[in-house]
Amino acid sequence: LAPRLPLVRPLLPFTRAELREHCVRQGVAWHEDTSNDDVRHQRNWLRHRVLPALEAGVPGFGAELARLADDNRTILAESEGTVTATWRRALADDDLLTDGVLPLPESQRLLVWRRLLQHLDLPIERPHLRRLDELAHGVAGRRFALGRWLFLRRPHALAWELAQPRVPANIVQLAGPGEYHRGWERMRVSVVVAPFTLSTDRHHAMLAAEACAWPLAWRLSESGERWLPLGAPGRQTVVKFLSARGVSSRLRPLTPVVADRNGIVWVPGHAIAQRTRITAATAQALHLRWHPAGQDAQASTMPATLEEADEDI
Repeated sequence: LAPRLPLVRPLLPFTRAELREHCVRQGVAWHEDTSNDDVRHQRNWLRHRVLPALEAGVPGFGAELARLADDNRTILAESEGTVTATWRRALADDDLLTDGVLPLPESQRLLVWRRLLQHLDLPIERPHLRRLDELAHGVAGRRFALGRWLFLRRPHALAWELAQPRVPANIVQLAGPGEYHRGWERMRVSVVVAPFTLSTDRHHAMLAAEACAWPLAWRLSESGERWLPLGAPGRQTVVKFLSARGVSSRLRPLTPVVADRNGIVWVPGHAIAQRTRITAATAQALHLRWHPAGQDAQASTMPATLEEADEDI
């Protein structure tokens, strides 16, 4: 799903039997997904083997588990609301005011640090969250480096700045399939044929090959450069696009783009161009995988088939 897109699942409170009975009563046809009966998938093994055994031994177990899950969702939603409000109040261009963060329970503080790592495009790992929490509770002057960023404890704030980064080449030519490097970042390019599996991972892009002209250029955007993002009502500058997506003014000049001779085809981590979208007629696509500074090479993978993706759920 796209970032900030709410997922509504109104049928969660009902069992499979209840839904089937309702369809029969209303004369509504339904489709049975045969893969849901394959116990080689762990979720199906739990559903068909483990949960019935627990229900037989502890009558009402399933209903109680559903109630606990519902309560947990409510608690998480309330917690997320608090974290969102705190984040908006505390965030500045290059620091985060800690006065409103530190009084939060640990679970909510870690969610704030998680947002900070996402904001800076850093890998989200529990040790990193713990280190940020320790730094925020420490005295002014403490610091630690993570990826290309140096985090610093200042009075009433947690700040960050570039940690003597390698200076990337202005332009890296993506001449064909392969792996390319730009400073601490990496880009993998491959060509795939239909049918395609589209990933929701923002570090991946699938572009219609016929819409792109080799070589591609991996670079920073030019001053005033305009493009048409997928789904946008019209052309806009890259700066305006990034600003609308909540990218701070400090990070906008550091955000890379991939372009061909006709302009930008992808802003890594954000969106592809409208003209490069995959359609029913697309026979061949370019699969781009961007590894930002600080992200492990294996942290972002894309399933090759729908079956492989299904097993990972």
